[in-house]
Amino acid sequence: KSDSYPDGVVTTYTYDDMGRLLTTTGPVTTNAVDGSKHQAVTANTYDVDGNVVKTVVKDALDAGEPERVTTIEYDEFNRQVRTVNPVGDEQTEGYDQFGNRTSVVDGNGNHYEYAFTARNDLAEVRLYDWRGDPDGGRPQDEKLGYVVLTSYAYDYGGRMAAQVDAMGRRLEYTYLGDDLLAKIVLKDFRNPDGTKRDYVMQENTYDAAGNLTRQATNNGLKVVTNDVNPLGRNAVTTFDPGGLNRSTAFTYDTVGNVKSTVQTGTPVNVPWPIEAGLKLQTTNTYNAKGQLEAEKVIDGSQVRTTSYTYDSRGQVLTSTEPRGNVAGADKAAFTTTHRYDENGDRIQTIAPRVQVESGGAAATATNPTVTTGYNAFGEVVASRDALGNVARSRYDRMGRVVEVTGPMYTPAAAPTSGASPITKTTYDALGNVVETTDARGSVTRVKYDRLNRVVERDEPGATNGERAVTKITYTRTGKMLSTVSATGVRSEATYDDLDRQVTATSFERKPLANTFTTTMKYDDANNVVETKSPSGLVTTMTYNKIGEVLTKTDPALVTTRYGYDAFGNTVRDTDGAGRSTRRDYDGFGQITAESDLSPANSTLRRETFTYDENGNVKTRTNALNKTVSFAYNALDQLIQQVEPKSATETITTSFGYDAAGNRTRYTDGRGLSTYYTVNSLGLPETVIEPPTTAHPALGDRTWTVGYDLNGNADRLTAPGGVVRDRTYDASNRLIGENGSGAGNAVNRGMTYDLEDRITAVTTGTNSNSYTYDDRGNLLSADGQSGTASFAYNTDGQVTTRTDTVGTATFGYKSGRIDTMLDAASGVTQKLGYTAAGLMEKVDYGAGRVRTYGYDDLGRLSSDTLRNSANAEVAKIAYRYDVDDHLIGKDTAGTAGAGNNTYGYDDAGRLTSWTSNSGTVGYEWDDSGNRTKAGAKTATYDERNRLLSDSDYTYAYTPRGTMTTRTSSGLAETYSFDAFDRLVSAEGQAYVYDGLNRVVNRAGKGFVYAGFEPDPVNDGSEQFARGPSGELLAVEDSENNTRITVSDEHDDVVASFDSAGDLSALAASTAYDPHGQRIAQ
Repeated sequence: KSDSYPDGVVTTYTYDDMGRLLTTTGPVTTNAVDGSKHQAVTANTYDVDGNVVKTVVKDALDAGEPERVTTIEYDEFNRQVRTVNPVGDEQTEGYDQFGNRTSVVDGNGNHYEYAFTARNDLAEVRLYDWRGDPDGGRPQDEKLGYVVLTSYAYDYGGRMAAQVDAMGRRLEYTYLGDDLLAKIVLKDFRNPDGTKRDYVMQENTYDAAGNLTRQATNNGLKVVTNDVNPLGRNAVTTFDPGGLNRSTAFTYDTVGNVKSTVQTGTPVNVPWPIEAGLKLQTTNTYNAKGQLEAEKVIDGSQVRTTSYTYDSRGQVLTSTEPRGNVAGADKAAFTTTHRYDENGDRIQTIAPRVQVESGGAAATATNPTVTTGYNAFGEVVASRDALGNVARSRYDRMGRVVEVTGPMYTPAAAPTSGASPITKTTYDALGNVVETTDARGSVTRVKYDRLNRVVERDEPGATNGERAVTKITYTRTGKMLSTVSATGVRSEATYDDLDRQVTATSFERKPLANTFTTTMKYDDANNVVETKSPSGLVTTMTYNKIGEVLTKTDPALVTTRYGYDAFGNTVRDTDGAGRSTRRDYDGFGQITAESDLSPANSTLRRETFTYDENGNVKTRTNALNKTVSFAYNALDQLIQQVEPKSATETITTSFGYDAAGNRTRYTDGRGLSTYYTVNSLGLPETVIEPPTTAHPALGDRTWTVGYDLNGNADRLTAPGGVVRDRTYDASNRLIGENGSGAGNAVNRGMTYDLEDRITAVTTGTNSNSYTYDDRGNLLSADGQSGTASFAYNTDGQVTTRTDTVGTATFGYKSGRIDTMLDAASGVTQKLGYTAAGLMEKVDYGAGRVRTYGYDDLGRLSSDTLRNSANAEVAKIAYRYDVDDHLIGKDTAGTAGAGNNTYGYDDAGRLTSWTSNSGTVGYEWDDSGNRTKAGAKTATYDERNRLLSDSDYTYAYTPRGTMTTRTSSGLAETYSFDAFDRLVSAEGQAYVYDGLNRVVNRAGKGFVYAGFEPDPVNDGSEQFARGPSGELLAVEDSENNTRITVSDEHDDVVASFDSAGDLSALAASTAYDPHGQRIAQ
């Protein structure tokens, strides 16, 4: 009997006349999801010698559930020689005359043999018919017919003296006089230079009672000591004694339960003082049965307590989080309750009571409850989430999941009949997954070697008939040696005698056959201390004795340093210029402050955090001392955010959730709510925006997503009946999209290779194709959107790009871009860097140099362009506040040159801009819309769409695309297609390719390179670009070429003649803070 089942839970047993257990009948249990009854009955059958020869487990109350029958056969010495499991797979075993098991043939036919010494100690483990080595394996094993997986040798005392693995690596064991293990040594470890040495894997020290007091591993680099109390329990465990001293001290109660732990340690690589005596402390309280009743985590005066209650069977009934254990708190409001069935399986978890919302309805209070149903064998067969969605699982007679049926799903606005996603799994005789079928019927197959390692993965391609097969080989100890992908892409790896990967090699077949090898070096603690790229670029790392990174130096010799507190929290990041980020932690391991320090370690700025008892961020105070506060419900879900906008005003944003924890409401600062729903599969289904005067109807403000049974979004419906239908291939890749309901129907399609790389994109008459090398780099693009080709160095960096502008070349030094020669200007730009690796200089040749300066926080502070006479041609100076807002921008030599200052409210929104022309003030509403700019005011609807701005009034479709812009009675019209792309504006037509890039505007064609979003030709000018698509130069229709200058916003603010002496800029432009051109 128990408090959960006061009438008792009964299990009955029957025995034969020999006293042998015949049957075990468990209690009747109830599937908590569907209410079905189950009862497990186990029946045993014996032979005349009393051996169990048959075991049958069945559900006595469900005739449809197959019995699970295991049969066992014995030899004349009553040793198991044949076992047939419930699905008919059998394993056979053989023995020698001494009773040692000498052979096993498992259900997959893998034949193992075991050799023994004359003293019946295991000497060898052999695997027959081994076919797992790559070509060129050991021919001697082929002659023997087997491979030795492990061999053992023993000393005269019968203790293991040596062990040799399948790769021939030998471990030797030595012992103390009382048979305690003293040392394990890897013999003849091969160093990278080919020399050999012994490597101490483990060395142990004991006290007089035989307790382990010191253990050194990794050739002595890692040491752990134990202080043992008189009862043989660890009192203190210390990592790296005498160094980091990371210690945990334990106290115990009289029955051996841990009463308390205290962690201490020494900071490392930290140049500033850290609070002395900082420790992490926990205390535990137990009831009379030894069950944990309360766990307290202590940080000074703050204590976080998690408490538990139990039923009489020892199962956790309730758990209360720290917020419920604070003095004066309503404990029940923060308590989770658990229920169990007759077998002790957890069937229900009832969360604390919270307000839940769905579909815009009013919030209601509920306890989110998750329910689990079991079959007679204790396997989870059904689960119901807090929203009532039920998923079911089916098992084979081995208790393996073979089918999972998801909740019933009916797409929104579809017929009432729905379907459930069903996935299926099949297994081999050893339980390896050999085939999976997804909910759309696509099949993935897996093959294994005799050591149960995946050697072939066969996945669907574009169709279930097209197969993408990847093949894998391994070392005999299970390290991956090679992979060959479905298209023949090959990679290889090698390992040292500690099974650490030391090389990674990629093979390339086009454009030229080549190999690219990255090498790794390690210290004896198994830390990577050096990586060398295929071109020979070296990155080095150093570590402390626990394996935490202390320094990392890149190929350009830029070193980043890291420091840690006593508990291993990263408290320091220092860049190559000596600038540091400092983090302070409390005793709970939470960041309480984050500061930026100058190279002299003086504090430049600091932000702080506070937390509630559950560890949720309660406040964040930025470097300007402005505080944002957060509130949470009993499930730790964020329900409110309050941020300041002035000393007396705040903006409040709130959130709502459904019972499953999905966010269902977002209410902005104006009190306007957007609602969200999820479908039965837990995927986003609808977004409902607030009603407006123009569009009050629900259908005119609701977006809906429908899915196929694999969870791919296959229909997107926007207000106004605009629909995007999508199709996916057997690998769940998007291959087609059709849009309707907004003017002319639109479509696009995509094809892929077996590496999942896009090989073609089409739409209408526009088609583009793409090719790649074996490293996945784009080699070429060809089609109506533009033709381009790219070449790469051994490290995969772009060295040339050829597009409609011509061929650009790029050089690298120490892994960084060093030179850029663009095709339009013919100018080579040579780059220089700061000690921290930031761009410091661009040399355009002929004495023309652009330099960059940075402040102590690494922010761009100056951008200066000089000519061959070292005269300043143009300059921009930037100033920031401590929260990274731009507060000053001074320009010289460019259009609209002068001093600019900027002001912000407490929410970080621009409130003023002062320039040579005067001051412009800005105002914002609590949704973040700009309502005033100087003398001009703007209004917005409830969906944050601009309605008027003192110059124009605006009108929109239900989905939010603009239809007209009207001024003085003159209306300019706009239209968008079903893909939300602008197709006409003020009489100009726009045409797009399948990547949504404009390819024609008002009769002018646009040309692109590869997948880049920005054009290289717009029908009027050509744009020379860098390796990442950055703009380098512009060539106009009269072949005038200019090098461009962009500011930190990537706005082009100036250009100069590529061939000139830079006595003056060729052109320049100024912008207001919102990107509007104000001078040229």
